[in-house]
Amino acid sequence: SALVALTESCELWAVPNVRDPRPVMLLPEEDNTVLSPQKLTELPRDMQVYVDGADLEVFIAPKSDDEQIGASILKVRLGFPADFQPLSEPPFTHLALSQTHKFIATFDVQGKLKCNLVDFRDSYLDFDCESKQPPTQLCWCGEDVVACVWRRDAALGPDKVQSAVLLAGPGDFFERLSLYPGTAVLVHEMDGLRVITNTKQELIQRVPECLVKIFDVGSVDPAYLLFEAWGEFEQEKSSGLSISKMNDLQNSGHLDAAVRTCIEAAGMEFDVPTQRRLLKAAAFGKDFCTFFDHSEYVSQCENLRVLNSLRHHETGIPLTLSQLKTLTITEVAEMLVRHHLHYVAYQMCDFLGLEKSKELVLIAWACAKVCTTGTDDEIHAEVVRKLSVVPGISFATVSDAAFVEGRGHLAMMLLDHESRYSEQVPLLIKMGKYEAALDKAITSGDTDLVHLVLINIKRKVDPNHFRRTLQKFPQALDIFLSYCAVQDPEALEYHNIHTNNPPANSHVYLRRFFETLDIQEKLSLLEKCKNVLAAKRPKDSEVVDEQIQLLRIQEEVSKEAGSTDLIGLSVSETISQLIQRKQPKKVERVRRACGISDKRFWWVKLRALVKMQEWDELEKWSRDAKSPIGYQPFAEQCILAGATTQAERYLSRVPDAEERVDLYCQLGNVRRAILEAYQEKREDLLKRVATLSAAKPEDKELIEEYIKLLK
Repeated sequence: SALVALTESCELWAVPNVRDPRPVMLLPEEDNTVLSPQKLTELPRDMQVYVDGADLEVFIAPKSDDEQIGASILKVRLGFPADFQPLSEPPFTHLALSQTHKFIATFDVQGKLKCNLVDFRDSYLDFDCESKQPPTQLCWCGEDVVACVWRRDAALGPDKVQSAVLLAGPGDFFERLSLYPGTAVLVHEMDGLRVITNTKQELIQRVPECLVKIFDVGSVDPAYLLFEAWGEFEQEKSSGLSISKMNDLQNSGHLDAAVRTCIEAAGMEFDVPTQRRLLKAAAFGKDFCTFFDHSEYVSQCENLRVLNSLRHHETGIPLTLSQLKTLTITEVAEMLVRHHLHYVAYQMCDFLGLEKSKELVLIAWACAKVCTTGTDDEIHAEVVRKLSVVPGISFATVSDAAFVEGRGHLAMMLLDHESRYSEQVPLLIKMGKYEAALDKAITSGDTDLVHLVLINIKRKVDPNHFRRTLQKFPQALDIFLSYCAVQDPEALEYHNIHTNNPPANSHVYLRRFFETLDIQEKLSLLEKCKNVLAAKRPKDSEVVDEQIQLLRIQEEVSKEAGSTDLIGLSVSETISQLIQRKQPKKVERVRRACGISDKRFWWVKLRALVKMQEWDELEKWSRDAKSPIGYQPFAEQCILAGATTQAERYLSRVPDAEERVDLYCQLGNVRRAILEAYQEKREDLLKRVATLSAAKPEDKELIEEYIKLLK
């Protein structure tokens, strides 16, 4: 998962995660002197990398042939200063970290193989290989045995080269394997060591404990007794003795464990006949068990069938059971596909009932098939025949593979079998079939797909072609215009101009008018809006012109006042602000420019003067000219402002008796309201005053007296 490189200039670079290849220097510049000629005169003989999640550490063995200098280890950890550790041992030529990264194996210039803790505080192996020639490779086998490989007679030519492998472990264990012809390469695996040569490969591992229990000489383990009892039962000569042994095992309580050991041993065994014997022994034993989970047995049979298929010489992927479980069946299927063993992968997934993986294998086969020789019709027929057995399988991936291969006609034929529009449309876009993609997107009813096609067409074809395409698909045109109105107003403006529909741009300009804050840009947009409306919608153009004049007056006043609070106000709000600022000339200018009626102007000025509490100015104005809105609004606005005294000035000028009575009631002057109603000889008004909550008992008695007098 990581990569470390040491350059000729003694710089140490690392890629902590190969899926995100970002090289970083392992040592800060200020610490880079650790790799200077004083510490590392030449490139090292060996280097080991330790990776655990985000933690990355490098062990380097500096090159030195002077045994007087002694060995040293340079430890470099990502994000930490380098650690140069001298050791009282001969210089090392090779290093090897164990799988758990707890131990490190070393080979020195004196030909000694040692295994130490990674901090070199303790050692459990010190083996003299009796050869100062350094091995070509040093590798762990498991967690306690180390393997070395030497090449011999390399000078005599490639046909004479042989490789010798030595295994050494604790307790003075060592084993010299037979010579391998050619060059042998050691590969450290999770449960052993693989030796690969030009002609074959071998797996070296510690014999699993379950197999030792059964096949060790003199074993008395319950699993061995079960295996022996099954063998006697198979011979049909000592079946009675066999049944007796099984009863003894059952009574001892060790039968379940013995069955599980035989099942486990079958999974660890490579020899197929031995696997069968172990499974038969387990099947024989579980029939005597009262409670046993048969799924363990079934699962192991399935695993062995998969493993034996992979180990077959025509497949050539010899995995162990531990490796199979670690990789998972899905990863193994992908591995088979990469080796173009599609049939084996399909049979494996079909046997295990993995429908999703089986579908992926079929698609991978089809992708490989479209890259082979043959006519488009022949390949199309065969792919459809094979893939149609899986309902709903995706043809888009296969079609894409055919397109990449340069077989566009075959790609289109295969894409017609794809049932999902979401898969069809992007691929049609990739092929440049824009109209077909747009037609499929519209048929799907998915506006997101339509947007996707339109954006790609707009980006990749010339504007004239794009407009012609939109004219063929009215639904797509509506969606495009809706999109542009929100996301791309310039494109909408361009489209309206070139489709001879300039008035439609008024909406574009007005939307941008409300979005911008710049006053000059606002005026420019309104001018454009007025011009496009002038020919066909003159009344709307006049309204826009009034807004332009209003905006210019607002700009003028804002510049004089040094404030922008007028910008964006309505006509009524602008007039009100100008009245409050006592600028009558500009008020009149806005009134004429915007065609404000007398009634509307009187209402605006009335509210402005009341807000300013200019009572004398208000009364003077009301007497200088006849009010087009009457005088009831004057009284009502004064009442709303809490100026009851000022409101009474206008009550006598209200001609309607009913309105006067209501206003007196609003002022709380119930007696005057009663008198007004009586003077008008209106019994209904008297009764109306009587219903008011503000009327006191004595007021109600007075109302009753006046009603009697009117009768």
